[in-house]
Amino acid sequence: MPQPPVILMAFSNDREGKFLRNISEEHQKLKAIFSPLVDKGIVQVVDLPNASLDDVFQTFKKYKDRVAVFHYGGHAHDMELLFSQQQNPVDMEYFSKYLAQQKGLQIVFFNACTTLPQLNVLQQTGISHLILTDSSINDEAAKLFSESFYQHLTSGRTVSRSFQEATAEVETKIGGSTRGLIWEGQQIVLDKSLPWKHIASSYPDWVLPTRKPFPLKAAVISLLILLLSVLAGYQIWTRYFPFDMTVSLQLPAGVDSTHFQYGHSLALSLDEEMINVPFSSTGYAIIKQVKGIERAVAMNLQSPLWVTEQTTLSLSRSPKVIPLQWAPKYSHIQGRIRDETGLLEGVQVLLEGSQTSDTTDGQGYFKLLVPEAQIPNIKHKLYVQKEGYESIDVNINLMDETDLFSIFLPSASL
Repeated sequence: MPQPPVILMAFSNDREGKFLRNISEEHQKLKAIFSPLVDKGIVQVVDLPNASLDDVFQTFKKYKDRVAVFHYGGHAHDMELLFSQQQNPVDMEYFSKYLAQQKGLQIVFFNACTTLPQLNVLQQTGISHLILTDSSINDEAAKLFSESFYQHLTSGRTVSRSFQEATAEVETKIGGSTRGLIWEGQQIVLDKSLPWKHIASSYPDWVLPTRKPFPLKAAVISLLILLLSVLAGYQIWTRYFPFDMTVSLQLPAGVDSTHFQYGHSLALSLDEEMINVPFSSTGYAIIKQVKGIERAVAMNLQSPLWVTEQTTLSLSRSPKVIPLQWAPKYSHIQGRIRDETGLLEGVQVLLEGSQTSDTTDGQGYFKLLVPEAQIPNIKHKLYVQKEGYESIDVNINLMDETDLFSIFLPSASL
């Protein structure tokens, strides 16, 4: 399971100089805002109430790239931040390079005086969202703004939306009197515009997780259970509830569908009970009220023109398609020729539209092989001729009961 993102909150105060009266309250307010998400294991908060630079370094090292938000509350000026137990201010030109190495960092919020000059070096870090100030800020307003911003962020809003709503709320509450420092009991108000600035460098906007990620293992197990449930339900539905199964015939490529008009039927064995299912003139048949997905159907097509291999059709609600082939006995035409005295030898028989021909043998029999292109033609015309006899045309219909045709050839003297 992925580890929750970390919110790092670092606060620093100057107890001997410009003491920030509300920074401790800001610290407690922000902890309370994140508390519901912490209790659910959605985020993890590390708060440093009297943060030193070493404390910040150790936190980043411990959680590596899990730190998503770095919030600083305290003193700053231009390119410097002031941490507790640090004699010299921290130069942001160098600290920004360290922040650039924190690959999971999405938000840097410096809630301190005049941090906007740090923008150029911070933008080079690639951090998605920067919240900085362009002047000194009112201590009370700083607390109100950060509290409002994080309330919206923890409710599922984007960083940009959270910043906009926090700006509107603070402006409404305090009427814009936000600039200046509170120290030694004196407030200096410079103007009425809010000093916080939001600089975004990524799209789409980032959203703090507000729900625990669904574990991949649990998702896979849930999906398998769902699939097994659906399969079991389908088997029960198919096995115990009768249904009509559709079967259709598929002619070879290039064969006209009019050939379906000649009667076809399907011999089926359902639980050893033989039934005969006729097909419509369009090549469809419906097997009524069958059930049992595990039972099989032995199938054999009965038709004067077509054959199909004996096969097995599983009983299911999905349509079945049976491919057809021309019957081998219709790849040739055979017959005999006679006159009034008997069977004739040496009669030439020619198949119309081809070079296929044959001459009757001593018993008067002939056999013509039908070219593949002409097999779909149910009706064929033969030309029959012999010296001393009239030449005749004979129409042969493959739908006749027999495939052996008898042809009478009249004598020319008749």
